[in-house]
Formats: sequence, C-alpha cells, structure tokens
Amino acid sequence: MRRGVNRLRSISNNSVSGVVSRSLFNSSSVHGGLPTLVYSRKFSTASSPSPSSSSPAYDNLTSHTKKQRVALVVSYIGTGYYGSQINKGFPTIEATLHEALYKSGGVLESNYFSDISQALKRIGWSRGSRTDKGVHALTNVLSVKLETPDRCFEKDPLGFDIADNINKHLPENIRVQAVIRVPKSFDPRGQTSLRSYKLLWPKEYLGGLSIEELREVFSLFIGLNDFHNFCKDSKAYGDMMKKKTQNEENELEENEEHNNEERTPVFDRANEEKFFTRLQENYRQIQIADVLESSKTPELVSFHLVGSSFGMHQVRKMVAFLLMVSNSKYTTEILSLALESPYIINIPLTPSFSLYYEGGTFVNRDWVPVDPFGINTHIPWNLAVDYPIVKEKERPQPHAPEWGSLMDKIERGEETKNVTPHGRELLQRLLLFRNDKLLPHIQQLREKDDQFKRFFESTIHSPRYVIPDLDDLRTRFQVIKKQREEKKLLREQRKLSFEERKLAVI
Repeated sequence: MRRGVNRLRSISNNSVSGVVSRSLFNSSSVHGGLPTLVYSRKFSTASSPSPSSSSPAYDNLTSHTKKQRVALVVSYIGTGYYGSQINKGFPTIEATLHEALYKSGGVLESNYFSDISQALKRIGWSRGSRTDKGVHALTNVLSVKLETPDRCFEKDPLGFDIADNINKHLPENIRVQAVIRVPKSFDPRGQTSLRSYKLLWPKEYLGGLSIEELREVFSLFIGLNDFHNFCKDSKAYGDMMKKKTQNEENELEENEEHNNEERTPVFDRANEEKFFTRLQENYRQIQIADVLESSKTPELVSFHLVGSSFGMHQVRKMVAFLLMVSNSKYTTEILSLALESPYIINIPLTPSFSLYYEGGTFVNRDWVPVDPFGINTHIPWNLAVDYPIVKEKERPQPHAPEWGSLMDKIERGEETKNVTPHGRELLQRLLLFRNDKLLPHIQQLREKDDQFKRFFESTIHSPRYVIPDLDDLRTRFQVIKKQREEKKLLREQRKLSFEERKLAVI
C-alpha cells in the first residue's frame, strides 16, 4: 500500500499533466493543525499541490498514510434516495458517500472501480442499520477501512477534521459528523444491541384516542413477538404464499401516496394455516413503544420505537396499525391475531418522509455497553481486550440509546454528566443537523404535499383494510391455540417419561 502512495506522490512532485489532487486533511484545520496530505489521480488537468513543509505538524508526522478501521457517524435526509444500502442503478446514500470518500482521499484508486459491491468489500464496508426509501437518519454508523495520515487521531479523537473534508464532496443533505478509530473486529451491525426510530405525525390526524390511550395500545408491542404481518418479504408462508403477499406489497408501495383501489382482498385461511411457519427472522424484541409530545413542535407527536432490530416497513406498519385502532377500524384483538396467529392481516403503510433513525446502542463481544463516541465517560471503549462471546440468554439487558435525550438536554442548557468535550461537540453537530435540516425538511414536505391527510382520507376508510371474517378468525384461532396447548403438554409428558426411564436404567 505504501509503495502505491509513494508512487502517486512522486507523480505529483514531478508535476505530470492530467493530475488532480485529493486532500483528506487541510493544514488550516482547527483540531490540531494536521498537515495537508495529497493524493494524485489522472482525471483532469489540475495540478497537484505539494505537502506544506513549513507546517510544524507536518514535520512531526510521517508523510505516509495508514489504512485504519474507522466508524463514520453519518446524518442524512433520505428524500430522493432509494434507501441507504447500495442499489445498482439507483441513487443511494452509501453510493454517494463512497464516492465522497474516494474524492477526499480516503479510498485509493486501486480500491475504487465500477463494480461498487466489490469495491465496498475491498475496504471492509459495513453498516449499523439500513433505512428504506425516503427514510432519514440522524446517527447511522458505518465502518470502513480508511486511508488516514499517521497519528491523525491523537489531537482529534473523533476525527472532526476528516469529517469536514469529506463533507466538502457531499451534498448538503448528507453529513459525516465524526470519524472514529475502532478495533479491526468492530462490526456496527452485530454490535448494535438496540435501535431507536421516531416517526412524526400531526395531532389532527391521530383519530379518536387520547395520547394516554395511544400509549397504552402502543405498549402492547413491547416484548418478543412474531412480526410476520408487519414486515415486507416475510417468508413465513413459503414460496406459494410469498408470491401472493409480495404482489400485494408491491401494489401498496407503488401507490405509496395511498390512492388505493377500493376493493376488499380475498384470503384463503385454510392455506394460511397449512403453509405458515414460525421463523426466527420474524421475531423482534421491542423494548420501548411510546408516544411523545414536544414543546418545540406542539402540533406533532412522535411515535418512538426502540428494539433489537426492525424489518423492512415494520416501524411504519406498527404506527399505521395504531392509527387504525385510534380510528376504530382495528381492535387490540386484531393485534393479537396479527402477532400470534398464522393469518394474514392487511396493514397499511404510513408515509416514509416523517420517519428517521435516531441512533443505536453499541456493545462489545461480552454484550457490555461500549461508547466509541465519547458521550459517556463511564462506558469505556476498550481497544485492547478481546472479549469472549456470551450466549444470548446470558446477556444483560442493554440500555436504550441516549442520543436524543442528550441532545435535548444540550438544547435546554441542562448539565450533561459523563459527556466528554469531544462527545459534547459531536452531540452539538447532531443537534444542529436535526434542528436546522431534518425537522424543517419534514415540515416543508408536510406543508407542500400533505401525505398525512391523504393517508387519513384514502387508507383509513378503504375496504382494503377491513377484517370481514373476524368471527371466523376468532373461532379458528381458538382451535389453533388449543392444539398448541395439547402439543406442549404432550412434549412435556414425553420429556418426563424419558427422564423416568433414564432414572430406572441408572
């Protein structure tokens, strides 16, 4: 790697024509006076500036780069993008960010080529959470092997200088807030124990339930449940039933403005019972399901969900179900059927533009909370210890993400205990993005194109979301529950009989 960098530097020093510079650092940086580092590339006729030899910081550091595993804290507005993950042929957050890393000098030319999937593998790209089309994020974390100057994190541990220079190559709706050095084994997806989402909704379209009543119904989601009715592409019914449900989901997504056809779907309950399989991938642990009010936006409520993970469209369908209950279309009994029974329950999809991913809680391999961001001094990030893997049933209960609550404290001028100076600056950057970009963007879309109103008018009153055979479902489900209890009793009897025979042999 270093030979390649030296070769590129020699080209720059010889002033070869057809070269453009890529600088990951600027000598005028405010976080420690880090040097100007030049990368050369044969793409234009611009000349390449040389490293500033007069910079004391440059004299004290080696001119070589070092590829290091880092975590990128990224905020973005998802409007206009087809989700966060790479989707060939469509604009995505990750494709835009990858190009910016290349232009800023963090990715070498040898690791940047047309097949973006292979290019991401070369630099060890991984993500903490994926967001759907049109969904925003306040603190999404990605991990990548980035080319950085030696010892660049000594005076700037959260990499604000690197982030600022990457941002020069990004549109205003995507911001890298920090770049943090992490262990080589860091896996943002596997080490995110809890994820927090918030969906904003106008009070005028809540329905007949009060805030307290909404909280009571929403809390029924808390715990470990089978969310096969709330996730797109559920495989619970095998290939035969998947094709049917996939077609219905595609129709709904294409009509995301919720101008749905006025028709009642036809179900085959016998086949649903026959083909249904409980899959581990459909089980999700929900820790918090709350409805919040804010003095900053008194006309809106925030549906707050915290869980181990969420499937595609799950958050939007959970909120939509709550709104259906509030408007007397569904009942809590139907929620029990949706979570426990093998039957397909049609659930609408709220608009995506008011949903954002707030952040996650990270743990080490011992399932102990860790903090690589400096927002909690009492939660260390140990770079040296290789923690053993702990069985899932022995893991302690992780704490809910604190990103939002800490930002609110800073905004109110309250004391934030255990937050480092660098962590406070990161929270201030995130707060600035939330208040100046994210929330105003949602309000602007609401005023320009009131999808909330269309959802309320066209979806709430659509026969598509009616349970025409509720009495039949209730009767069928009672039979299934009785069969489950009988099977459970039979298994216990067999186990007891086995233990008795084992003791008799001894």
